[in-house]
Formats: sequence, structure tokens, C-alpha cells
Amino acid sequence: MRPRSKKTLYRGVLYRSKIEAKWAVFYDILGIQHKYEPFWSDVDSKRGCIKYKPDFEIFIPRDNHTYYIEIKDSKPPEEAITKACGWAREYGDVVIFFDLRPPKPISQSGWLFEWNDISDQVLKQINIWWCECPKCGYLGIRQYGELPCKCYPDPESTGALDWDEVFGTDYSLSSTRTPRLLSAYKNAQNYEF
Repeated sequence: MRPRSKKTLYRGVLYRSKIEAKWAVFYDILGIQHKYEPFWSDVDSKRGCIKYKPDFEIFIPRDNHTYYIEIKDSKPPEEAITKACGWAREYGDVVIFFDLRPPKPISQSGWLFEWNDISDQVLKQINIWWCECPKCGYLGIRQYGELPCKCYPDPESTGALDWDEVFGTDYSLSSTRTPRLLSAYKNAQNYEF
């Protein structure tokens, strides 16, 4: 049996767990617009129709895209995955974050569930991270922290085989380790309520 979460008050909002409140701190540090538990809805699950609401609604202006965020303190159980898939089918992309630390090349800290109209199913992507372009400041959620901005040349346009060859380092890891992102992770982890 999992330990019961401790409700935590932060900036006038009572979060159901301390880890959710720490993610709110992370979003505030980075200036990310967020709503806590935006709304309830019925979603299909393996147990039939159930009530569910994600922990956060996040809007990324540069992408003009809304993500629904579910926070877990470890890799999500099957029930959380089923709910995320049901929500993604009805309302939009769901990211489950389960580690409030800067990602490492072999770590998993988030999964994306998105509806695909072509295949008529929810697709799952692993290794979803917060990323920031060190040049233009783009801040977003991407697989392996890959940046969608045009600040760096596409490896193919330079004759390189991959991003590592262009940068001489792990490109995706560098896009998740800007000083601002590292500071946000550290300050959110260490925040005292």
C-alpha cells in the first residue's frame, strides 16, 4: 500500500500532495501559465466510465498548445495510464511527469499520451522532458528535450549524422540543462512550505 499524500498549501492553493505543489513552484519559477486541477470529466477506462481530472493544465504560447499534466512520485501505475489515455482521447495531450530532477540520457522522467486521428488511437511517447533553447529561450515539452526552434542547424543540413556530431555533446541533454532550467529544478525540489 502506498503512503498517503500530504496536502500542501502553496500561494493560496491546497495541492493534494507536496510533489504537486513543488511542480507548481517549478512552473512559477519559469513563468509557465498553469491551472491546478482544471476540470472533472468522465473518461473511458478498463473499468468503464470514471471521473478524472489531471493535476495541471499548461499552455505553451510559442507552440500554441495546451498540455494536461499528471504528477506522480514514481513511474505511473496502469490505472493512471488508462486515465491519461482516456483524457487524451477526449481533451488533448497528457504528460505524466514522475521525476522532479533534470533528466539524464538514460532516465525517464515523463511520458506523453496523445490522440492520433490517423490511427484512431492514443500514442505513447517516452522520455518527455522540459527543454529550453539557450539562444532564443524557447521553453517547452519535447521528447528527449529536442528543440523545435530553428536556432541550431539540422544535422542533415551540415552533413553531420546526428545532433551529437553538430554540438560535440549530447544535444538533447544540453537542452534540458540550461542554467535557468537547472535552477528551477533545484529551487522547486528544495522549496520549503
